[in-house]
Amino acid sequence: MADVAVTPEQLRGWANNCDDRVAELKSQLAPASESFESLRSAAQGWKFAESIPLMSDRWEELNEFMRDELTEAAENFRWCADKYDENENIVVEYLRHLFG
Repeated sequence: MADVAVTPEQLRGWANNCDDRVAELKSQLAPASESFESLRSAAQGWKFAESIPLMSDRWEELNEFMRDELTEAAENFRWCADKYDENENIVVEYLRHLFG
């Protein structure tokens, strides 16, 4: 049987890592937009230039999707950490009640 023990601190650390990745992804929106604009200017007359707005929209949608997923994961890690703490406190109180 595998040992899959984690601590609330680890769970909260993973949540913070997710938050950091969300910030990094969000910070890529402006540079990507600038790159698409540069590409659009440089590609005038080329047939693929018509698809640049679609590529830009797709990137923004994908970026938002990844941020949403990571935000949800962070919330879930924090929820698990809180429940871990809550359960531990319940057990401690139960044992105190039993053994005085």
